Amino acid sequence: MTYSERLKSRLKTTGSALCVGLDPRPDMTDGGVDAIPEFLRRVIGETAEFAAAFTPNIAYFEAMGLRGLEILDQLFGSTRPWNADWPSHIFSPRGQHGDPNCPRAAPGLPLSL
Repeated sequence: MTYSERLKSRLKTTGSALCVGLDPRPDMTDGGVDAIPEFLRRVIGETAEFAAAFTPNIAYFEAMGLRGLEILDQLFGSTRPWNADWPSHIFSPRGQHGDPNCPRAAPGLPLSL
């Protein structure tokens, strides 16, 4: 199923165009980086019935180094623990995002997710 087909299906199923942004901040989570996977699973679980899509902000994952990319892969890779038919896309701000708390990871980081 293509991304467009998955998105259309979720829009119809939920009756919503809500896209849940995932911007993990270890400094705002009890347990730091180690608590991020469970925190994100909770966010996804609590919003799944309303969300048409999920969009992780890769800058926040990159700011956690290799562990952040491992977390991203665990949640959105081929072995994701939730419904593979739900659309997701990576948000990749490179200087255009207005959030002063958004990390600015160096562009060109090699990823194979």
